[in-house]
Amino acid sequence: SHSQHFRNFLTEMPRRAVKSQYSELSPNQTAYQLFGHLEKGDKVAIVTRFNNKLAQSYVDAFERRGIHARIIVQTRDVDDFCFLMKTQKELAGSAASTFLLWAGLLGNMTTVRAYTVHGANTLKWTHPELKDKFIFETYSYEAPVTAPVQAPTLAPIVPERIVEGTQENN
Repeated sequence: SHSQHFRNFLTEMPRRAVKSQYSELSPNQTAYQLFGHLEKGDKVAIVTRFNNKLAQSYVDAFERRGIHARIIVQTRDVDDFCFLMKTQKELAGSAASTFLLWAGLLGNMTTVRAYTVHGANTLKWTHPELKDKFIFETYSYEAPVTAPVQAPTLAPIVPERIVEGTQENN
């Protein structure tokens, strides 16, 4: 299973989320770039605290690609964390999410893809197993569109992998 932690910072703190470390990928960036490697028929669980129009726009973007997506809303934060930690294949989301990073550290998923928007990702692991498991990516900002949009006609952009950073984590 593939899981996306959609923290939905824009709903929780709209002024801070647009131009800060709390920016998240737009629905199209998520479906066509972050998860661009998935194939028609694959499944993605979107874990979020807010099941609103913005969250639904992520499901819609995945569905346009033929990827089955569903929103997971738990009643307790700890349930969100446990769901993320039990991801089997790939966990993806904002590097600003401590749930994403800790679930990635404690879980047994194959890959954790942590991204930043608005600048370089400064995280890097030194432990060999963590270096193999975590991929830190940087994307440019694209405003989320909640109205139905056409699928992009261009090939997805492959983000730059961050190899060196300024902050070391073990």
